[in-house]
Formats: sequence, C-alpha cells, structure tokens
Amino acid sequence: MPENWTIADLDHRFGSDLRFFGQPRAKTAGKYHDFQLILSPPEITTEELATHLQAEQRRAPDTMIRYEQGARQVLRWQEAPEDQEKPPIAFKDHGVYLITGGLGGLGLLFAKEILAQAREARVVLTGRSALSAEKQASLDGLSTQAGRVSYRQLDLGNLDQVKELIAAIEDEYGQLNGILHSAGMMITDNVILKKASAEFSQVLAPKVTGTYNLDQASRDVELDFFVLFSSIASARGNPGTADYATANGFMDRFAAYRNRQVSAKQRRGRTRSINWPLWQAGGMRIDPASQELLRQTTGMQPMQTATGLDAFYRSLALPYDQILVAEGDLAQIRRALLTRPAAPAEPPAPSPSTPGSSPGRW
Repeated sequence: MPENWTIADLDHRFGSDLRFFGQPRAKTAGKYHDFQLILSPPEITTEELATHLQAEQRRAPDTMIRYEQGARQVLRWQEAPEDQEKPPIAFKDHGVYLITGGLGGLGLLFAKEILAQAREARVVLTGRSALSAEKQASLDGLSTQAGRVSYRQLDLGNLDQVKELIAAIEDEYGQLNGILHSAGMMITDNVILKKASAEFSQVLAPKVTGTYNLDQASRDVELDFFVLFSSIASARGNPGTADYATANGFMDRFAAYRNRQVSAKQRRGRTRSINWPLWQAGGMRIDPASQELLRQTTGMQPMQTATGLDAFYRSLALPYDQILVAEGDLAQIRRALLTRPAAPAEPPAPSPSTPGSSPGRW
C-alpha cells in the first residue's frame, strides 16, 4: 500500500427503532457552529433524555451518539488494516458493467480500467443528455474494438427507464455483473438558507432517487457488486454544499441497507459506498485557494489515479459498507479524521445520573 494514503471505514449497525434528537453545541457571534445527533430508543422518558442532553454538554463534541441499554456509543471512523498484498481485480473477462455518469471524469476513467483489465468485457455508459460530437469522441477513444462500449441516454429519476435499461442489457448481453453509480449533479456553493427547494432537490435526484431506482431495477440481477460513488463531503460536511453532502450521505446509508438485503437473500452482490476525495484526473474541480485550504486543514491532496483504482479494488475486498479514501499527509489526515475532539474547558461536575460510556465503533 502506498505510504501517503489511507482507508477508513464506518460501520452502520443501527435499525429504525430509534428516535433522533439534535442539539447545538457551541455558539460564536450569535451563530451555532457545532451540532450533535443523538439516537435513543423510542421508549426513552423525558427525564432520561434531559439527562443525556445535559451530559453531552459536558463531554467532547462527538457528532453522532447512540444511547442503548444504558450505554453511550459514539460513531467514529477507524483506519482500515494495512494489507501489503495487491487486492484482486474485480472485473471479469467477458463481464458486463454499467457505469452511470459514464462520460464524466471518473466514469471514463473506470471504463478505461475495465476495458484494460478484463478481456472481452463490455461497458454500458449512461448520461442525462444525448451524445454530442465531443462526447462521441470521448466514447470512440475508449476502445478500438467494436461493441465493447456503448452509451445510453437515461433519466435516473425515471424508474421505468431504469428498469427498461437493465432489462435491455440482460437481453443483449445475457448478464450484468456490476454497477458503478458515479452520476451526480453540478453543485452551487451557497449556504442552505439561500438554496431554493428546486435546487436542493435537483442535487439530490441522481444520488438519492437514482440509487433507489438502480437498486429496484437490479433487485433480481446476479450482480457481483453495486458500488456507489459517494464523496468525502458526506463525512466532513461543507457549509456551502449541504445538498451535496446530504445526497452522498444517503448513498452511505443505502450501502449498509442493501448489504442487509443481500444477507437476507433479497439482493445479490457486495454493496460499497466509497467517500472519494478530489481526483487529479476526475471531473470535479475546486479553485486553487479552496484546494490549498483543504490541504492545510486536513492534509488531503487530490488523489492520483493509481491510488484511487487500488483503493477501489481494496474496498471490495474489505468487509465494510462504507469506505473513505484519502491521500496526502497521513499524520495530518489522521488528526483530521480519527482524533476525538477535546472536551469543553472546565466542565461542571458530572451528575450522579450521567450514563456510562462504551468505547469502540458501532
């Protein structure tokens, strides 16, 4: 494994029998800038809830906490174990793969990887718009062999269209082995209070409705994997792109849900949500000032293609629903992602009724 990149996983083992509570943690110049989400059983009393909320004000500002059977549990990232062995290539010779957002930066990059690694594999790319001359040139540049790459115009928000596409792929090729859901929407950097509802919904559509529709349409398909291209934005948040963080956060939770469906034999194929950073060769760009700020605050740098591809294969080999990948200054990345926030200065004495803590991820 390269020395300057790491993988972290987040485990989502909680069900729907919970109540969600939120409370602000800190206030500066009249604005709250820290927030907690607290999960409690539905039978919790008002007194017990008040005790939990008061106790959290005295503790370190953990973002997501669950109280269960009297124990306090905190959801945190943990660094995945390092493995010196190269992970197996996930693409099969003669396999058939669907890539949504296929003519975007990552879509084209993974299409090239499939064609290079898997003999006689076929790739179906989708996008919202019809093929332009520029997009046709990108498509033609992927393979010199006729029939290995095709493009289908698709509205991911239309379930009937998605079902028709999946059925057409199986009719034409006899199989569909994997789905890479990399479709997304261009985002506008603006605080949530200034975003129109239509704008917010537009950003959510390909990642929320699109994910759901792809899963519904492929529920009976013998997939090897279903990979959701999420973003590090859902893990760290961004005041100007709450819609984008929300959309990717849905993907993260959906991966855990779908894997439970696989365990129940209601779906087939490993599900992964990968929280990607910026790629050097990806389609998404930020201005140099923002990129430098990201490097200074987190140690992260735009990911090299070789690093990203290795991380993709490794994520499928690991047993986690959600994987975050980062490249750059490892010591600083670990501090940004894995270090627990400091507790408030001079906290009041704990109440005798303060519930206990249980360490570890959940």
